[in-house]
Amino acid sequence: MRNSWVGMMVAAAMMSGCGGGGGGNNGSVAQEAGQVGAQKTYMAASSTVGDYYTWEIATHDQGSTVDSYDYTTRSVRSVAADGAISADYLYDYISAASPLAYASSTISVSLDKLGRWVGTTTATCMGGPNPPIYNVAPNTIAAGMSWQSSGIIQSKCALDAATQRTFAIQDNVLPMEQVTVPAGTFNALKVVRNATEEDSNLIQRTEQTCWWEPDLGIEVKCASTFTNTNKSTGAVSVRIGTQSLRGYSKQKLGRKLDTELRFMGNWRGSFNGMLQGQNVSGMCSLMIDGGNINGNCAGATLSFNIRGNVRADGALTFTASDNGNSGTAFIGQFDSLQQMSGSWSMPNAGSGSWVMTQD
Repeated sequence: MRNSWVGMMVAAAMMSGCGGGGGGNNGSVAQEAGQVGAQKTYMAASSTVGDYYTWEIATHDQGSTVDSYDYTTRSVRSVAADGAISADYLYDYISAASPLAYASSTISVSLDKLGRWVGTTTATCMGGPNPPIYNVAPNTIAAGMSWQSSGIIQSKCALDAATQRTFAIQDNVLPMEQVTVPAGTFNALKVVRNATEEDSNLIQRTEQTCWWEPDLGIEVKCASTFTNTNKSTGAVSVRIGTQSLRGYSKQKLGRKLDTELRFMGNWRGSFNGMLQGQNVSGMCSLMIDGGNINGNCAGATLSFNIRGNVRADGALTFTASDNGNSGTAFIGQFDSLQQMSGSWSMPNAGSGSWVMTQD
């Protein structure tokens, strides 16, 4: 079942919503209300390159008790002078049916200075809304505000035919509540969304409640229900999801709670060096599941298994063995959320380097 474009985690939904997108400029958006009565207006702290947020998203079909899990980390890649940002979403999916099977992807999202979603790109797709829309809420917000918007979401994926979806959104901001998630307890404004999306095949209705931490300028929790109606058959399916913040770092506020989940997923790369006077090279592959690391490096004349752990602060600890022998040393560090590198060595035999990137 395809998730909503304008529901929970718009950026991540691009992965299942890709299928093309057409042009067009028909769109309208109502102006948001400003400060309402004596309600306090909040403005999110500006972003800094390297800020990140990691969410766990649990979803299941109505009537099922088995959840599937997504882990998504948003990492700020660039910040424009006016406050617009580009961010990478590192997306890892775990199926309830195959809990050891990962699918890892990276998507790039552009948000304007108001906090509106402008566009998304992946390795094979690009798209965005017309007009731009808030993923959850604006950077400047107060209880009592409301806004609505309508238009189209356009996308184009590789050689697929171009298509588009229409959308209509109504959002309302309710007074602040205290909400507790794995990343902590937050005072957050409650943002309620009702949205409809439609293409040639489906009508999808989204009912969503998010808790928006206004200083961070991010949702710390969302509860969503997606109802899909097949236009040809009338068949209806319902999917329910809960999104919870697991870790974050907001440099301008000096606030963070690191989580090892921001590194999880599949990692691949290569190694090279010298072994007993000969050049050696090969490929490396490992999986980070929570804080656990498992993988291997293998070449024509050298291979070794890797086991280890990663801490929430990013510190790595490895053990390695070469064909069952425990003399191999394997050390390294994270260069970024998408790359790690280091060195390997075998006493009196050889040494070299390795580098891996996230799928």
